[in-house]
Amino acid sequence: MRKLVLFFVLLTAIVGYSQQSPDPSISNQLYKDAPEWAKLMYSENPNANTIDQLYREYYETHEYVKSYHTQYYKRWRRAINPFLNNEGFYDHTKKLQAIEAARTLQGSVNAKQVGNWSVMGPFESYREGGTVFSGAQTNIYSISQCLNTPNVLYCGTESGEVYKTTNGGDNWTNASKTLVTTLAPQAVIANGGVRAIAVHPNDPDTVYAGSGSELFKTVNGGISWTVVFDSNIPLFGYIDNPSEIFINPTNPDIVFLAGKAGVHRSTDGGLNWSQVVVNEVFDLKAQPGNPNTLYVVRNNTATNTHQFLKSTDGGVVWLAQTTGWYNSTDPNRSVVGAKIAVSNADSNKVYAFLIGDSKAGDNGFIGLYKSDDAGVSWVNTMGYDGAPYTATHLNLLNSDPSGGGFNQGFYNCAIMASNTNADEVLVGGIGMWRSNDGGQTFTCIFNYGCGIHNPMHVDMQDFKAFGNEYWATTDGGIFKSNDLFATQPEFKMTGVHGTDFWGFGSGWNRDLLVGGTFHNGVDVYSEGFPFGSFLDLGGGEPASGYVNPGTEQIYSTNIGGRFIQQLLAVLF
Repeated sequence: MRKLVLFFVLLTAIVGYSQQSPDPSISNQLYKDAPEWAKLMYSENPNANTIDQLYREYYETHEYVKSYHTQYYKRWRRAINPFLNNEGFYDHTKKLQAIEAARTLQGSVNAKQVGNWSVMGPFESYREGGTVFSGAQTNIYSISQCLNTPNVLYCGTESGEVYKTTNGGDNWTNASKTLVTTLAPQAVIANGGVRAIAVHPNDPDTVYAGSGSELFKTVNGGISWTVVFDSNIPLFGYIDNPSEIFINPTNPDIVFLAGKAGVHRSTDGGLNWSQVVVNEVFDLKAQPGNPNTLYVVRNNTATNTHQFLKSTDGGVVWLAQTTGWYNSTDPNRSVVGAKIAVSNADSNKVYAFLIGDSKAGDNGFIGLYKSDDAGVSWVNTMGYDGAPYTATHLNLLNSDPSGGGFNQGFYNCAIMASNTNADEVLVGGIGMWRSNDGGQTFTCIFNYGCGIHNPMHVDMQDFKAFGNEYWATTDGGIFKSNDLFATQPEFKMTGVHGTDFWGFGSGWNRDLLVGGTFHNGVDVYSEGFPFGSFLDLGGGEPASGYVNPGTEQIYSTNIGGRFIQQLLAVLF
């Protein structure tokens, strides 16, 4: 049993960490305005102990306010911790040792079949009362559907798992057990999360999943996985690569992978690859009905601006489209990310959601650009780039649409258009926003302080339109809508047991479990609850959980003390 526990801990540690620091030029103005502890965090191989001390000292004299830097610190600090040496520096040797130990233990566990463990959940997470799903269960990075078998979908989680549904999202099962236990040491050297996923249009058992610099493929529905491509690039950061996988629906042997290493193209189902676009590419989409016409937005490193490229020969030759397209020469401009949306209702309509700064004073959101002629010419739908943000020129990326608050950069960046009305478009950053007039004006679907959907969750990850189904993944899970989120969506997470506990405690007198979860508040399970069902008590994301051994009371730094026995009468 001790070996199994150690194996689990080692795999968890390996999945959690990638490269030790992001590119310091991630945002020029953002970096210039950063406190010293954050600037040090973005340096090459920084000392975690020193940053921790500077962080604490800074907030002893400054009010704590969530920002891009505090959110990155939270994810970076948690990820790097297992691989620090005694001096506080990242030690790659410790990672290699953990990988080797995990491989050894995995083989030992398979050979001896030691222990008798089973998953307890959460398979479902409810709010108090037991009748409404929490909307806060597992961080889902990506989702994809099989075109000809639409009830089959796959999703990728932050913790490096792939889940599969065969009934349209009503129930999910883990399809990555061999990916986690056998290939994870290779997959997560750079990135634990499955940031991009794509299902073969005709074969629901053939799936590509991207994590870090590598692309994995299964041809048996997740029973086994192989690495079919590795860009071998150094990754600055651990949450933003790859960005998109596209399979040509008329010739599925043609596959594209977009990300930090540009765009790579395969014409033989992933056996061989060639680079067709250089520099970081944030997104790739095809013109509806014509997969030979492709669009990307990339980082033009020569000009430090977003650049839109188009191919009309199936992705071999790419040309920049500049008429009306965004441009800035301000010395404080920055490129952070972008997403593209197209619509079956109008194959010539293209949207591009650009994030970064066009000038000093911007706060993450540059603009929404629209083309009505397949990417040849463009207009900014809201009239101008970046700040000033107003009641009609909202900051669609931030927690506060007036331009204050915080954003998480490319970590939360998504867009999709309606397939029945091309003027209806959904944009996601921290919150979710909908336009019915082609991006000129927006209304809040859900954000801090606005929105009526219950359950729902902030921090948008991936938006995908599959026919007349619209799927959104967030830090809390998967939401499905049939009307582009105009009305309450369905929470489709039953069976996804990827909740990431980073604080945990258990009871003595009966089964009583409590833990703080990454992104998703405080979860509790008590004896008598339906199997796999947990209660979400709210709170932030505390790394704490404690059960008083002599009472029915649980504690957390976020919610204080609660008597769980008193909640049983109204639960389920």
